[in-house]
Amino acid sequence: MSLRRLEHRLAVAILLAGTRLGAVDYSLIVLPPTPDMPSGTPVAGVALNNLGQVAGYETGSLKQLVPVVWTGGVPAKLDMPAGCQLTGIRSINAAGQVLGQAKQASTQASVGIRWTNGNPEIITGPAACSGQTTVINMNAAGHVLGETVGGSCHLFWILRGGAIRTFPTPGPKYFTPIGMNDADHVLGYYSHPFNPYTPYEIYFIELGQPFIHFPFPAASGPFLSLPNNLDEFTGQAYQEGPSYNYLWTGPSTLVGLPPNNAVSIFFSNVNDGGVLLFWGGGPYSIQKGQPWWTRSTRTPPSTGTRF
Repeated sequence: MSLRRLEHRLAVAILLAGTRLGAVDYSLIVLPPTPDMPSGTPVAGVALNNLGQVAGYETGSLKQLVPVVWTGGVPAKLDMPAGCQLTGIRSINAAGQVLGQAKQASTQASVGIRWTNGNPEIITGPAACSGQTTVINMNAAGHVLGETVGGSCHLFWILRGGAIRTFPTPGPKYFTPIGMNDADHVLGYYSHPFNPYTPYEIYFIELGQPFIHFPFPAASGPFLSLPNNLDEFTGQAYQEGPSYNYLWTGPSTLVGLPPNNAVSIFFSNVNDGGVLLFWGGGPYSIQKGQPWWTRSTRTPPSTGTRF
């Protein structure tokens, strides 16, 4: 299962905001339900943008998911298109655009929803492929990465400038897209279903350009993060039990990250400044260039910032 498929369902979401790497003082903001809901209503904060806005949802009285954006900790509901039921939130960008996943009640077809200035837009994928549409993520420009499967068609696409552009992949049936950065570069991997001991193949895809292949060191996995805007990403491989963590900084550059052993440490993201977030025994952040950057260790680095 890739990181993009992991969904955290939290009764209360907490924001942690620091002034600099290494800061130990944080402000905690509890995200409440909207004022018309009981105080104990379950809420989930799913996505965070650079302005501190959080996109997520609350659970209504009929167990339906209601999309919500918190700005400064203050919740505001987003309108759902008629006949659509929210199934999840994917992302929120710096412009406040929100991307979500939904089902159409009449057909049970999966569609995407993009809110711009609070106005919802249904995303159904390419007209040439009528089927189930999954939206994966959205970048700073509001471009959306998606996948549509139906009948004999299986298409991957990017919605930008109001138009959907499809793109080829190494093998559509066994290709899993992870996400897209602000340059519309798509990260994904191809698995070998008929040879489980063959290493996964990781690729960056840019519209109209040849695939860029990245090495993957094991036949099990991968758990990959979203790519940053330098085309860097983190991942985890499994080899006969132990787990190994890596940072990919280019097609031929694979950096081992501590700890390279069976300790349960999971790297979840790397930003454009080379700061990584990982968890295991408590979430930590570490920064490229620290003395222990490539050192193998059996415990979380004590010089990281613990949240």
